[in-house]
Amino acid sequence: MMAASHGQGENRSEEGVISGHAYSLISIHEVKTADGATARLLRLRNPWGSGEWQGDWSDKSQLWTPALKKQVGFVDEDDGQFFIELEDYLQHFSWTSVCVENNEAKYAHSQLYHSFGDQDSSPLPQAFFSFNLQYPIDFNMHAFAISVIQQGPRLQNYRQSDQSKFFHESNFNIVLMTEKGEFVHARFGKRFTFSLLNIKENIKLKPGKYVIMIDPLWNQ
Repeated sequence: MMAASHGQGENRSEEGVISGHAYSLISIHEVKTADGATARLLRLRNPWGSGEWQGDWSDKSQLWTPALKKQVGFVDEDDGQFFIELEDYLQHFSWTSVCVENNEAKYAHSQLYHSFGDQDSSPLPQAFFSFNLQYPIDFNMHAFAISVIQQGPRLQNYRQSDQSKFFHESNFNIVLMTEKGEFVHARFGKRFTFSLLNIKENIKLKPGKYVIMIDPLWNQ
């Protein structure tokens, strides 16, 4: 499981939460505080290994007692790991993603790569991917996502140091159609991860072959 903070970019809130970082959930704890109340704590880790939550139950918080520190394995270091109470987590983090390893027939996942650039021999800038459905999909009953991932803002400094690697993030069209070119659904936008996700319209995909078109509109 991992938690992502508000929005994107590299903005640090007053409480120390950095937008755009995917904070890993290390462990969860339910403890009794000094006044007898119950606190539900999450131990999170900033993937950059530094920069931590500065609110209640942070490393310098006065809520910690020697007994509680020992109970949860508390370490006071700037290592990116910190504790946060569940209520504060829900207030300061916008998204929670849960990664589930599931090998049942009800779950399927595919990951494909395509490079747009001078080395691309295709005369068109679009990329096309196809997949086959053996069973119908009702979007009201099934989770369904098509995602495009590109380099995000965290590599901005790296790209600027080497102008040959510098580029601005692109807007994308994601178009889902049948093998015969019949339109199903589309979305347009720009994000580090941009998805045609859990389509809300009353759409049902019949068994058959489908095509995904990824159409970037380059800024530079």
